[in-house]
Amino acid sequence: MTPAPHTASACPTPHPKPGPRLAALLTVLAGALLLLLTAALPATAARPTGYGADVPITHRAATPVDAGGRLQVCGTRLCNQHGVPVQLRGMSTHGTQWYAQCLTDASLDALAHDWRADVLRVSTYVQEGGYETDPAHFTAVADRLIRQASDRGLYVIVDWHTLTPGDPMANLDRATRFFTDITSRHKDRVNVLYEIANEPNGVSWSRIKEYAERIIPVIRGNDPDALVLVGTRAWSSFGVSEGADESEVVNDPVDAANIMYTFHFYAASHRDEYLAALSRAADRIPVFVTEFGTQNYAGEGADDFAMSGRYLNLMAQKKISWVNWNYSDDHRSGAVFTPGPAPRTARGPARGRSSPQASGSGTGSGRRTPAARPRRAGTCPAGAGPPRPGHLTAGSSPRTRRPPAPHRPSSPTPAPRPDTRPCSRSPPARSAAAAATAAGARA
Repeated sequence: MTPAPHTASACPTPHPKPGPRLAALLTVLAGALLLLLTAALPATAARPTGYGADVPITHRAATPVDAGGRLQVCGTRLCNQHGVPVQLRGMSTHGTQWYAQCLTDASLDALAHDWRADVLRVSTYVQEGGYETDPAHFTAVADRLIRQASDRGLYVIVDWHTLTPGDPMANLDRATRFFTDITSRHKDRVNVLYEIANEPNGVSWSRIKEYAERIIPVIRGNDPDALVLVGTRAWSSFGVSEGADESEVVNDPVDAANIMYTFHFYAASHRDEYLAALSRAADRIPVFVTEFGTQNYAGEGADDFAMSGRYLNLMAQKKISWVNWNYSDDHRSGAVFTPGPAPRTARGPARGRSSPQASGSGTGSGRRTPAARPRRAGTCPAGAGPPRPGHLTAGSSPRTRRPPAPHRPSSPTPAPRPDTRPCSRSPPARSAAAAATAAGARA
């Protein structure tokens, strides 16, 4: 309807301004109402971070943990709280005795927001200057990273990074103390998974199984519903690197519920035999790829994105969760940041927002060209240098079996730099880095 003409008689009579006491009361009531409304908002919209002044704790309608809740094993698959199979994708830290300075609010914001990861694997080395040198310190570092990743709605894998010695029983007492301390602090979280032995090697499956059946009750003593990840023989290759296969695990599984078995691969070294073992195992037992690289078994050398794409396609098809090595500025090509404080070019995402361009059929089925994703300057925001340039290779290296030696060199060379070294504060950028990691991109 047409509003009535505005006449002099229709004008409202002016009211006097409220007095000081009334104004103060109104101010208090308005503040209380604002506080009430803020408390009712989702936590994901409430807290700005250092990753841009106006960027909330997550860009997503729901964080991975919001969407998935407490994970569980259902049959041979990883499932969310509703029993629906899911696939987690994310990044692993390097050893926190060397590269903790790469793990700050800014870098973790980038991992959660820009790279849209689901999971962070926190690698606590036991030897090589790690946990055994200062248990309280390295427990505190792991605790901090669990909290920071949890604040961003990410799942967290607590990785007990045994490597040398390869027998996990050699560190049984230390593992008992570490997992007791960590589970006592985080037993009420639904997003923490426990990887109890990174890469057993030089020992039998029966020995690894014995260790698992002694450590799992330690974890479950504090967190009865915790999902536990069990390392497998020969650097978590299901024994393939020592001439065996997954059948030893299939035929003699660990006597515990809600567990998964880990598999690691490095695409330039681990060819069809390893891929076939992963495919067979995933049909028989629950498998989680807690570490992989697009380079050789030492985490260095040229990227083999063609072979990586084959692995990633298989893992997408069978919903095998994966974690890429590694979120640091180690000098090897497996690291996502280049050493040094000066910005250069970006190296790729844990997961990008769009699918890569592929030379083969299907998303991620072939190699990407360097121009497939724009590069921009980016740095490790916490004391490391910028992401490495992504150099893509055409074709694959000769088929090789991982040699009977440590999975990768025991420590970074040159010697690790102190945490006080300077660094840029800008967040890491996305581009073509473990190219295939973008193959599973979700919008």
